[in-house]
Amino acid sequence: MGKSNASTFQIRRKPAAVLLAAFVFAAALAGCGKASETTALNGAESKSTIQTEAVSAQMMGSAEEQVAEVAASLEMDIVVKASGDVTEKLRTKGDTVKQGEVLFRIDNADILSEKRRTEISLNNLQETLAKTRIDSTNSKLQLSNAVLRSRTQLQRQREEYNKLRNDYDAGLVTQRQVDQAAEMLEHAQRDLELAEKQLAALDQTNPLASLESQIATARVSLADLNRRLEYYAVKAPTDGVLADLSVEAGMMVSQGIRVGQILRMDPVVIKAAIPEALLKKVEGKESLAFYLPSDPERRYEGKVTFVGQSVNEQTKSYALEIEASNPDKQLKPGMRVQVVLSDEAEQKALAVPSAAISREGSDTFVYVIKEGKVEKRVITVGRVKDQYQEVTAGLQEGEQVVTRGQARLKDGQSIEEQSVKVDQSVKTGQVNGAGEEKTQ
Repeated sequence: MGKSNASTFQIRRKPAAVLLAAFVFAAALAGCGKASETTALNGAESKSTIQTEAVSAQMMGSAEEQVAEVAASLEMDIVVKASGDVTEKLRTKGDTVKQGEVLFRIDNADILSEKRRTEISLNNLQETLAKTRIDSTNSKLQLSNAVLRSRTQLQRQREEYNKLRNDYDAGLVTQRQVDQAAEMLEHAQRDLELAEKQLAALDQTNPLASLESQIATARVSLADLNRRLEYYAVKAPTDGVLADLSVEAGMMVSQGIRVGQILRMDPVVIKAAIPEALLKKVEGKESLAFYLPSDPERRYEGKVTFVGQSVNEQTKSYALEIEASNPDKQLKPGMRVQVVLSDEAEQKALAVPSAAISREGSDTFVYVIKEGKVEKRVITVGRVKDQYQEVTAGLQEGEQVVTRGQARLKDGQSIEEQSVKVDQSVKTGQVNGAGEEKTQ
């Protein structure tokens, strides 16, 4: 803080007795010619000295930090989905891998044989289906032709029977001939009915259904085998670093066991436990800075992704998570960092010297010099640092408050400025505008 100005004001009072004034005057003369800092005589009136200082922003605390730990933004286990012997290991612990990259292979000879058998069976079924389809088409064609022939034959027999009946009436044929024609007509009718029933039965049934169902089942089995075959080439489930891969060539692995883990290192998550007293320092903030204790000059910036709303009963703290970019992989899981909850700029607040503050009952107040008069003003105070106390309500920056001589002041008193001088004794860092005044 820079140098402050001191202003001297005076307040005139009627002396209690001339004798008292004379005594004070004599005492002043006896003091090696030194004048009193607070009182001076001026005829029949006394002048009381007061000191003021301007309300200004003060550093009320240091930057607040919290220890946190770096964690991977994603931890994904590598789980084997097939059983067998490891035939080839392509990646090792610590390698950076991409999603879908093959890490190791498992012997797939058995499933390849099963796949081949299924393919052969499917081909046979498809060939049988094609042949059955042709046979079914031919059978339908034959039955249709048989129906047509039976209808033609029935028509001929009916005409022959009618002709013989007429000839019998004319005496040209015998009864036996008529009976034979009637019998043949009946046979032709039965033949037609049988052919039509066979054709209708063929239309109502599907001789291909069973084969089609078997083919569909074989295709599903083949697709399942192809899917399972992919499990024998164990791949990285995500991008990241192989934190663990506990397999070697020749090792037997079983379906469902965990053989490794991949950590996603970009971005990373900074996890901290925030005490309740510091929770308000992070609420509403979209980002926070942090740094490594080994390199405090380099500051990282991260996005606040989570602020816990329920307290941890054991630690009495709230969870905080920050997501930060980590392209150079300098931030590694398990590292400790310092999260800057509030910087120095956030610690600045309006403040006045503690000496300016008075209390009366439950009220806290200061005397403000405004437009040549003294104003007694109630204020709300906050933190204390050194000789200053934070003012959270009641004052504005630049207003002059009395820091010495308040005991003689009353609300509404008038003052007159005697002089203005620069007080070289005020140390750098105090509020600008401090000064001496005399009230009247």
